[in-house]
Amino acid sequence: MVIVESKKEWLSFIADFEENNSIVIPIQCDENKHPLDTNLCLLYIKLLDGNLEEYVLPFRHSDAINLKSKYIKKTWTPMDVFTYDKKKLLHFVEWESIIDMQMHYYMVKNEPLLIDDVTTNSHEYFYRTHYKTKNINCIIPLVKHIEWCRKLVDALKVTVFIKPGDSSVFKIYNDDVIGNLQYIEQNGIETTDGMVFSEYNPYTATGRPSNRFGGMNFAALNKKDGSRKQFVSRFGKDGMLVEMDYDAYHLRLIGDAVDYNFPNGSVHKHMAKLYKVNYDEAHRVVQKIS
Repeated sequence: MVIVESKKEWLSFIADFEENNSIVIPIQCDENKHPLDTNLCLLYIKLLDGNLEEYVLPFRHSDAINLKSKYIKKTWTPMDVFTYDKKKLLHFVEWESIIDMQMHYYMVKNEPLLIDDVTTNSHEYFYRTHYKTKNINCIIPLVKHIEWCRKLVDALKVTVFIKPGDSSVFKIYNDDVIGNLQYIEQNGIETTDGMVFSEYNPYTATGRPSNRFGGMNFAALNKKDGSRKQFVSRFGKDGMLVEMDYDAYHLRLIGDAVDYNFPNGSVHKHMAKLYKVNYDEAHRVVQKIS
């Protein structure tokens, strides 16, 4: 285990990092905030080739001599980087060959890779008793973060440690889908109270990404209670917000799969007429199954 606390140690680390595949886990300062609304506390790196060394790059932790923030951008590798959450890692770094192990597991098992049991007593204590404290990860002992990262690495090894390979479908989801969702997230949404960030979750039962963060479901904002009025254009009077909705997307996909041709017009009206219910009931049923 090497805690990188100087330029000399960073140069030694980067020589290893640029020649070996690795698992990288980012720890953000404030666990309760969106990655784009906080800073990077540290990076944990486990090399998968060569000497199998572990490195910790601290940037804002009370237990270490922290590296300057410029080393975040300077840290780069052409090798494969495996991580639990590619979207989150991309919010802090700009690397090209990142493999999302959640997505790999999801493509194989058709269910999310849960890590709720990957924790330490210290993390549970601090999150439970100091949940209002800002940047709590910066004061949780560094050795406990390392312990947590090691447990996560073990979980990844047991489940999806094998590189996904050249699957064209996985490549589309790993590169294009996750990349585009991360790009949308990083742009944020302007509100009357300032910028807010959403978080897309592609690992759902139907494959339809959910989009929520901070107790707000961005994909299902109420149309009647005025909760949408807080969202405004970041360009003020020179801009506007445009909403587009694909009518009955899932029903059309199912119809295409079973060779059922819907008539022109609203699919929900068609289903309401077919099953002799009103429009709202037909729409609610579709929302439940999708």
